[in-house]
Amino acid sequence: MQRETLSKWWSLNDDLTHNHSMTVWVVSDIYTEFYNSEVGRDLLFFLKKCKVNVKLITLNTSIVALISKGLLDEAKQSLNVFYKKLSNIPKQDLIVGIEPSETLVWRDESKFLINKKMNVSLIEELILKLNKLGLLPALKKIDKKILIHLHCHQKSLVGDQVTLDSLLLIPGLKASVMNGGCCGMAGDFGYKHPEVSEKIAHNSLQESTKKVQRDDVLIATGASCRKQILDVFHIDSAHPSHLFISSARFNDAKR
Repeated sequence: MQRETLSKWWSLNDDLTHNHSMTVWVVSDIYTEFYNSEVGRDLLFFLKKCKVNVKLITLNTSIVALISKGLLDEAKQSLNVFYKKLSNIPKQDLIVGIEPSETLVWRDESKFLINKKMNVSLIEELILKLNKLGLLPALKKIDKKILIHLHCHQKSLVGDQVTLDSLLLIPGLKASVMNGGCCGMAGDFGYKHPEVSEKIAHNSLQESTKKVQRDDVLIATGASCRKQILDVFHIDSAHPSHLFISSARFNDAKR
């Protein structure tokens, strides 16, 4: 757990300058709020450079964890509370989640559990929408080879093209998707069954991770994936928002 939550950091860094026609609402799941706040900070920093107003919403439950434990009544209750929060947001605004496993549960399982649709985008989907609207900042060239490992939930429901298309908006990137399956972490499965989890990781990702060179950047969209890759293969991986804020900052440095 990190010393400073994402919402606490944002309360000190939100400049409250909301004078754009478009507003983006960033939903911080509990993993980003308490354990991976640097990912949320990268996204919020980047959105501040876009031509949008930025607002943060925090949640106090993990709906994906409730569902995985079979606590469907509790999951339904949490989804209804979340839906009520989103229902107050103007329809023309955009809403984005950070952790793909949570984001895709909000918009996929909600259709079946509470019969309601939540229009929450993945970060890569949001980037493409902002690009189409002409709201992205100028992005500076990053001459790097990028290898991408998608969270299983994202791979199953969305596929890899959205991630590729969004990252290739950054000039100079050469991106490809790693040929592999589940990293083996699967929520808390990896902590409960470490030996099996590590075997899955080796079977699924060992050949792909061997191809990662010193100057390459490995992107892993899921927090559990990044943790597993670090623990098993001793390779640091980054979230897509890291590349976007890096590109925007490089552009600032050249001005």
